[in-house]
Amino acid sequence: VGGISVSRESFLENRDFKLADNQLVGLGHGKLRYEQTTDSISGYLDAELPVAAGWQVNASVRATSEDKEYRHGDFWIPLATPYYLSRNLSSDYTLKNHLAGSVSLNWQPTQTGHLYVKYASGFKSGGFYGGFPFNPAEIEPYREETIGAWEAGMKLGMPEVAMDLNLAVFHYDYEDVQGYIRDINPQTGTGIDRLANQGDAVHKGLELQLAWYPTESLAMELGMGWLDAYFINSGIQTVNLAGDLVSIRGTRPWAPDFNGNVLVTYTKALQNQVQVELSGSYDYRTEFAGYQSSPVDRAINQLPGYGLLNLAANVTMLDQKWKVGFWIRNATDRIYVSRIKNDGLNS
Repeated sequence: VGGISVSRESFLENRDFKLADNQLVGLGHGKLRYEQTTDSISGYLDAELPVAAGWQVNASVRATSEDKEYRHGDFWIPLATPYYLSRNLSSDYTLKNHLAGSVSLNWQPTQTGHLYVKYASGFKSGGFYGGFPFNPAEIEPYREETIGAWEAGMKLGMPEVAMDLNLAVFHYDYEDVQGYIRDINPQTGTGIDRLANQGDAVHKGLELQLAWYPTESLAMELGMGWLDAYFINSGIQTVNLAGDLVSIRGTRPWAPDFNGNVLVTYTKALQNQVQVELSGSYDYRTEFAGYQSSPVDRAINQLPGYGLLNLAANVTMLDQKWKVGFWIRNATDRIYVSRIKNDGLNS
């Protein structure tokens, strides 16, 4: 299988800021405007090759050329005589990591068993931060984020005990991780966030999924995951909430060490081709705030673990090809924090 993709994306941002809402920084009303254009062309090939009985090699390769332009960047305070904090900014970005692809070896020794090992490489394009720039350095493009990923696993069906088992282990090497870095704005004396490359990172982990079908009507599924995701100390620094200049290191945010889920489904066939399905699931994750460099950061940016209970019911008319469903998400009405973000102006 092969193909070519060609695209052009034009983006115009025209944004208003009510900066006067922040009592600590008296910038009043602000306006931001810029144009961004992205041109991209890529070609790809995918191939499958049986090499022996039960053995197969899969491979893919993709080559991409991409250019981005940031033009006419203005950030100003609309007064009788507009006061420009920055004006007519421009910048360019060109993708340098053109190739991505994968290769995997698959073995199916039985009708219900499958083992595999796979290596893949890829990238996430770089670009420009669309926040409010006070100087040209703040729209310097960040580089593409790249990954080299190893994964091995098995999928095993065990009909004699009415079970299915899936298991995977993985190791990801990231370079030039994209994320927010905080600097001190010399004009306002406050922290200002911008998208940049935070350094390199490693992810390694394990995922397990077990399904059991004790009766024709009842199905039970259990999923568990372990993840160790951390930055490799690269010397890149950021300003924390305490105002200290610190290195980016430690556990990555939004990467809980453990997660798990349980799903129970009951299906019952009634008269007149009516089928009822009831299900309940519980999903849990441990704390996912990541490494925080000071007590202030740990207190403000805490993202504790939480669990959610979901319930659902479906009624299906098999002969008339329709279904009606009812569900409750977060049935215990749990209030939880999913993200904490500073606005860059100390609030």
